[in-house]
Amino acid sequence: MPSDHSLAAIVVRASQVIRFQMRAIMLQQSGSIGCTMRKLVFSLLLVLTAIPARAEKPVSVDQIDQILAATRGKSDGKIADQLSGLQLTERVSPATLARWMAEEPGNKTREAITLLVDTSAFLNLPAAEIPSLPPPTREAQRLMLDQMVQYVRDTTTRLPNFSATRETAHFEDIPQRQEIGAFTSASTRRGGGGQTQFIPESYAFEPLHLVARYKSVVTYRDGGEVPAGEDARNKNKPTAPGLTTTGEFGNILIMVIADTHAHGVQWGHWEQGSSGQLAVFRYQVSEKDSSYVMDVPTRAGVERQHPAYNGEISIDPATGTIMRITVISMIKVQSQALEVKVLVEYAPVLIGKRAYICPVKGIASSKTSAVGPTTNVGASSPPVRTELNDVSFTDYHLFRGTARILPDTNSGTDTNPPAPSH
Repeated sequence: MPSDHSLAAIVVRASQVIRFQMRAIMLQQSGSIGCTMRKLVFSLLLVLTAIPARAEKPVSVDQIDQILAATRGKSDGKIADQLSGLQLTERVSPATLARWMAEEPGNKTREAITLLVDTSAFLNLPAAEIPSLPPPTREAQRLMLDQMVQYVRDTTTRLPNFSATRETAHFEDIPQRQEIGAFTSASTRRGGGGQTQFIPESYAFEPLHLVARYKSVVTYRDGGEVPAGEDARNKNKPTAPGLTTTGEFGNILIMVIADTHAHGVQWGHWEQGSSGQLAVFRYQVSEKDSSYVMDVPTRAGVERQHPAYNGEISIDPATGTIMRITVISMIKVQSQALEVKVLVEYAPVLIGKRAYICPVKGIASSKTSAVGPTTNVGASSPPVRTELNDVSFTDYHLFRGTARILPDTNSGTDTNPPAPSH
C-alpha cells in the first residue's frame, strides 16, 4: 500500500464518513399487553414462524439473453412475467445492461431487468467477460495504489461546489411467515382458571417489488456533502422509506482508503469497464479498524455500530481513478442479523465547463432476519426481509452563491465611493 505521507493528506471527518440508516424491521419474539376491566386479564404472546419462501430459479446472463430474444415482440407484461422468479448467478456488464434497456423499453420489463441486475451487482462478471491477462507485478500494483490514494486526495479537495439530483427507486419484499397469537383469559373470580386459544395467521410471500420513487437534491460544498436536513431544497419533500445512504461523493472513498491502509489490499483480477480496462483489488477491514458508521433502529432507540466490512475497488490502472467500489458488511443487533451491501459507480460528468469523475449509479441492499430462538419455532430458518435502493445521480450543476451590493438610498449621503488617496 502507499506510504504514510501520502495518506497524511487525507483527512477523515467522522461526521462525513458514509452512513446507513435502516427502518426498524423488528420481528418480535414475545410481548404482553395488559388491561384491567372488571378484573379481566388479557395477555398476548406472539410467535413468528418462518415458512420457506418460493425458490428463485438461477440463470446466467446468456440465458437472460435467450429469454429476451425469444419474447421479443410480446407485450410488456408478458416479458416481465418471464423474468420474474429468476435470479442471476453472474453480474451484468454495463454494455449488456445498456443493450437490454435499449431493446426492451416497456416499464414493467425495465423494472424486472433492474431488479435482476441490481440483485446480482455484487457477483463476478461472466467468465467469458474477464480478460485472461497475467496479474501486474508487485511494483506495478504498488504504483496503481499510490495513484489511487493521490486520486482520492485530489478528488476530495478539488471538486467544485455543485448540486445534483438523486433519484431513488425503492424495492421491498414481504417474507412468508406465520404469526401465532396465544390469547389467555382469566376468570373474574379470584383464583379462577383461564383458557388459552392459539390463533394462527399466515402471510404470503411477496417478491421484491417497487414501493416508491423519490427525488432529492444533493449539495456538495467546501469539500463535503451537505446533510440532507440542512439543504433547504429538500424541505417539504417526502422522506425516503426504509434503507437510506449518504457519502457517495468522496466520503466512501476516504473511508475505505484510510481503513485499508493498515492491512493493505490484494490483487483481484482484470475487468472490462464501460470506458476501458480496469484493475480490480479486494480489501477487508476488521471491526477494530472500521470507520464505517451504521445507525440501526432497536427497541431502545438507535444503535450506532462500526462493523467489519469487505469489498472491491475497481480503478483505471493508468491514473488510479476509482470507477467502482463495493462495501459489504454483516452485523448482529439484539435479535436481528443485518447484511448491508453498497455499490457506487463513477463516470465523467460535466459540471460547468469541466468534466469531473462523480457518482452516476448506486445500489444499496439490506437483508434483515431475526436470530432469537422463538422465531425458529417449527421452522428451519427465520424470516428474512430484503430492501433494495436503485439510485441514479443526474443533473449536475455548479452551485454558486450570489450577492449584490445596493446603495443605501435612505442615508442621504453620496453613494459613490471616495476616490483613493495617493
